[in-house]
Amino acid sequence: MLPSWSDSWQSPAVASVLAVIVSQLSTGLLFQLVSKHVDQRRLLASPLIVAICEIVKVIISAVLYVRERALESDLEKDEIDLEDGPIVISGQSSGVGSLLSFHKGMPSTVMIGFAQIALGYTLSGGVALPIASEQSGASELIRSSLVIVTAIAMVRVLGKGISGQQWAALILMMCGSAVIQFSRPNITKTSVFDPLTVLLQCIAFAISSVYNQKLYQISEISFHAMNIVLFGYTAIINLIVYGALSIQSSENVSLDSLEFGGIASAVLSSVAVGLSTAAVLKYNDALVNCLVLGIAAAILFSVESVLGASMSVLVIPGTGVVVLAAYQYVNGTLTKPSEPMKSAKVEHTTRPSIISRTFISGIGLIVTTTMTVFLSTALTSYQTSTRLSTSNSPVVNLGPINAVTSPFANSIAFIRINNYLPQREALVRKAYSPYFNTVHVSMPAKDPTTHPPNETTLERDYWNDRFLPYQPVISLLSLINSNSNAFSNPNATSNPNSALNTTIDGLFYFHFDAWVEPLSFHDMPQNRIWILSNEASIPYECHTNTPPTANWIWWQNTGLEDVRRANRVAAHLLPQYIINTHEFCRGWSDLYWVPSAYFDDFVNLGRVYASIPLFHEIALPIIWRILENTYTKHSSFGLLRFLDCWGGCCEPPEFADYILHNRCGHKLDYLNWGVTKVHYERLEKNRELLGQERPGDRKSGGGWE
Repeated sequence: MLPSWSDSWQSPAVASVLAVIVSQLSTGLLFQLVSKHVDQRRLLASPLIVAICEIVKVIISAVLYVRERALESDLEKDEIDLEDGPIVISGQSSGVGSLLSFHKGMPSTVMIGFAQIALGYTLSGGVALPIASEQSGASELIRSSLVIVTAIAMVRVLGKGISGQQWAALILMMCGSAVIQFSRPNITKTSVFDPLTVLLQCIAFAISSVYNQKLYQISEISFHAMNIVLFGYTAIINLIVYGALSIQSSENVSLDSLEFGGIASAVLSSVAVGLSTAAVLKYNDALVNCLVLGIAAAILFSVESVLGASMSVLVIPGTGVVVLAAYQYVNGTLTKPSEPMKSAKVEHTTRPSIISRTFISGIGLIVTTTMTVFLSTALTSYQTSTRLSTSNSPVVNLGPINAVTSPFANSIAFIRINNYLPQREALVRKAYSPYFNTVHVSMPAKDPTTHPPNETTLERDYWNDRFLPYQPVISLLSLINSNSNAFSNPNATSNPNSALNTTIDGLFYFHFDAWVEPLSFHDMPQNRIWILSNEASIPYECHTNTPPTANWIWWQNTGLEDVRRANRVAAHLLPQYIINTHEFCRGWSDLYWVPSAYFDDFVNLGRVYASIPLFHEIALPIIWRILENTYTKHSSFGLLRFLDCWGGCCEPPEFADYILHNRCGHKLDYLNWGVTKVHYERLEKNRELLGQERPGDRKSGGGWE
């Protein structure tokens, strides 16, 4: 989405656009200063120079990442009273420790995606840089069509809405760029393969930009951490390419063959352009990036002409056309706006998504054609493209938010109590009801003859097996799926966050001796499954061979064979899921969140594993693993998110600060009420905030208070 130019100039969207324009202009002018001594395009084609630039960008990104984590750590420590004893703070530590853990929380599929993007950047060969070129007029004409190629990619892949006025603006901008470049005096007649290579580079650059935009806009992952991964991969790939070319040819660019001015100009320009372009893809989109590149190139060529370079009569008018076309695009009206992301039910299918098909087809076309051109013309320079694509998660426009609300206003709290403790039931109902649409308590009955274990209502069940607490969850979800009226709590009319006939968006399961502060979860994506982290007392882990924890009590006797047997049954009965029958998992499962889109999946798989039966700290992690394998169709979508909850299975917090400085944790010691009551006092105090005006939302004198 294009930035609003009425916003503050300090807006990241506007600032990133200005940074790209400035860096592009600086790059072009810098190369003009050293052009008498340096072959610009040959310099930028050197994998060694590119690798050096990427390493510099990695260092800068690492410094920014450490600074980001240090600021977060300072904010967390702000209100800690050091006199109350040692404090355990959730979050990343600062310094070297935080830098070494930059990849934590980044799904492996996302890291693989950045490796693919790095390959695409390497192949594209700086096609978007506004530097002097001696390629044919046809090549320059194709290069100017980059903005159109990107627009087509975004429409076909992302479903982005572009109005007729905006298409006209894009075509006009392409024509203006073509006039400027085609009229330059240094173009030459070259092989027919040269325009074809440039076309492939443009296609690759466009598709890669769309893919990069998608990954960058995953809000839960640090922007600087993603940059470290992307730039690091690009550096490694270019070093490998440089080594291969050095063995093959003695004419490859080396540091000894270049003057310091050439090396410095290449490094400075590449770093500036790379970082600013990354910011545009993060805060805007790939099409905005192409628009900005076109504007910068047009201005640069005009400035060069004014400074004494050979000038065509069409340069100035062409520049005006480009700038006005960009303005027309910004003011265009979308006829098909992107719809907000919905947590729609995921269809059971193994067919590759449109993103996967587009990506695979694009890779095949680009690699095959590039190799053909390379072999046919015996090219020794390295170029071509691919920066692979996936759909951009539409930004959900929530509109003005004027009141404090609970992120679980349309959710079910499923609270498990393993023993008959009616006083605890009353306590948790009173504490959590204001924050949830429905509070369901799972607790054995005092007299099983009056309420059998399998009796389930919307707000209560009487399950009595502490080793299979996921069975009543299955029963509740089955009840919900079979009766849409069960989505509404008839006793919740006094709750400002509930409404009759409200569709449930998910279920939050936790033990009664866990603590959950609902207002602290607004940052968690509710269309993903949340599980406890790998650093828990029983970490989430999956194996196909003998696990390192083979002496765990639940693996002993027939434990491992029971898992394999359950996997075989599930694979036979539920072929729509991707199930590794030899894989077994385990993990702490006292808290988890299931979006409503996966209710049916939980029921289908849960029934199989409960029938064996499997212990909940084995069955649930296996279910998470199956759903992750089945529905994570692309590197941009990781289904699982780790909760940063304090503690483990068994030890209570010694001090109240552990509770106050962590939004969730386990476990509360109800016999040590002096510490435990802090959690319930916080819930009671925060309840008064619900429905109140959010701080800073009231305007005064045209500004924000």
